[in-house]
Amino acid sequence: MRTQRRASMAFPVFVAATLAVAMLSPRPAYSQPCEPHWADGFSPPGLNGAVNALTTFDDGGGPALYVGGAFTTAGGVAANRIAKWSGGGWSPLGSGVNDRVYALAVFDDGSGPALYAGGIFTTAGGVVANHIAKWNGST
Repeated sequence: MRTQRRASMAFPVFVAATLAVAMLSPRPAYSQPCEPHWADGFSPPGLNGAVNALTTFDDGGGPALYVGGAFTTAGGVAANRIAKWSGGGWSPLGSGVNDRVYALAVFDDGSGPALYAGGIFTTAGGVVANHIAKWNGST
């Protein structure tokens, strides 16, 4: 009888101790309030016009951010409406396009991933490109 009484008293003591530890322990990070904000430290030299599209693409040199829009320079570098941000600076994609870019997407048509741009341009890199162009990392 004594053994049974000890066992029946042990359970409530265990539950009470577990609850006390849980209530006194610091809350896990996921239950902390979220205070969204813009990241500090990202302020590359800007563009001289609107950005309409962003995407990431790896042209063989590692992933980078690609932007398209209505700008003609990126960080002081000539970049006709399409440019690449590598994390350390801007670079143009060839000679760019002759009018605004509104969409960027990465697609693999079976020959490897490529960056596609869409907009109201009619040439890309000096080549006829009726509102859509494919960039494979070098052309």
